[in-house]
Amino acid sequence: MNTLRWLIRIFLFVLLLGFCLKNITPVTVNFLFGLQWHAPLIIVLFLAVCGGALLGLLATTRVWWRLRRELARLRRSGSSTEGIPLPSEPPRD
Repeated sequence: MNTLRWLIRIFLFVLLLGFCLKNITPVTVNFLFGLQWHAPLIIVLFLAVCGGALLGLLATTRVWWRLRRELARLRRSGSSTEGIPLPSEPPRD
């Protein structure tokens, strides 16, 4: 299983490396007020993906902190899950 995992990682690395090497064409990014930035396409794509991931993390942070506070409150109060009905089995696809 460990060998298969490493083979998948190597395959993905080679695939992404090939993608990077094919997208080194310089592009111009036009901003507001006539500002321009010249960079290779792969840099622009990398920054766009990182920016999207950062926005996704920021969007979930509020809910994550709220759930952490609620869990801490429940642990302090010593409440148990005895009265909460649990599903008998997960839904099937």
